[in-house]
Amino acid sequence: MENQTGEEAPTKGEIDGQCAVKILIPNYAAGALIGKGGAAIAELQNSTGARIKLSASRDFFPGTTERVALVTGSLEVVIAVLSVIMDKIRDEPPSIRENSTGGTERARQVKLAVPNSTAGYIIGKSGNNIKMIQERTGSRTQISPKDAHSQLQERVVTISGDHEQNLMATALLLAKVQEDPNHAAHIGQTSYSQMIPTPAMQSPYAGGAAPFPSYGSSGAYGGMGGAYSPYQIPPQSMGMSASPQQAMPLGGPQTTVEIEVPDNMIGAIVGSGGKTIRELQQYSGARITISQRGDLVPGTSNRKVTVVGSAQATQTAHFLIVQKMQQEQQQQQ
Repeated sequence: MENQTGEEAPTKGEIDGQCAVKILIPNYAAGALIGKGGAAIAELQNSTGARIKLSASRDFFPGTTERVALVTGSLEVVIAVLSVIMDKIRDEPPSIRENSTGGTERARQVKLAVPNSTAGYIIGKSGNNIKMIQERTGSRTQISPKDAHSQLQERVVTISGDHEQNLMATALLLAKVQEDPNHAAHIGQTSYSQMIPTPAMQSPYAGGAAPFPSYGSSGAYGGMGGAYSPYQIPPQSMGMSASPQQAMPLGGPQTTVEIEVPDNMIGAIVGSGGKTIRELQQYSGARITISQRGDLVPGTSNRKVTVVGSAQATQTAHFLIVQKMQQEQQQQQ
């Protein structure tokens, strides 16, 4: 099936082993994402290594007037691309800001289309996963109702908050998405033009606005400000390296990731009194340790940061550490 870029949509085999997610994009943001002659989307793909497939100009997600982008790559790459798309959604044209009462609210939202099977992993038992995401990020997360009468086998997850909150909530949500073994089998579709709308698709709740219990969003996660720039993704560009290894500690198989961090940036990870590193561990669910002062990687001025946990936990922790490094790097310039 072809898409906006004129290429075939990725197959299940191409998606397996990678992070893949579909995001709804208003037309104005889609135009900015594509750029003149497709230059902007080509540059974004080249700079990040992501694969981005966008539905045709009038091929909207059922029940909405928004196009769908399928983003595929590593977890960090996908989050970086989503950060760029979020910025473009927030940059509403003046006509929308001035004339649409709902314009400002849409600018604060991220809408992800997920297979029905994946929705259960996101919700969790008694809504525990959504509650956790909201409490840790301060965002609000809602899921559209399942339409039993529709050909559509997807639901829309709507995350509402500021840029930082939405980005962090998306990172946690994607970790849950990757737990679904059937996710790759249902994620490849980006065209909905042949789908017959049902009343549920055309209801006010279409597109993810359903009043799913939002729980309390107290306990907002702090200390992780700043946008994640895809143009700074490779850790090596910051004097860092990541080398995943498999470990088998008590409690089952886990993943160990070692990251080399310049000694003068360790303080950004530790934080005052160890506050930041505690937050990083609580937020990601991984265990993070740092080599002692003076214990440097041979031939460098870098210290070793070791992250241990599940694959999802270590990926999230690595993303957060790289983000903190980028913030510190910007402050030092």
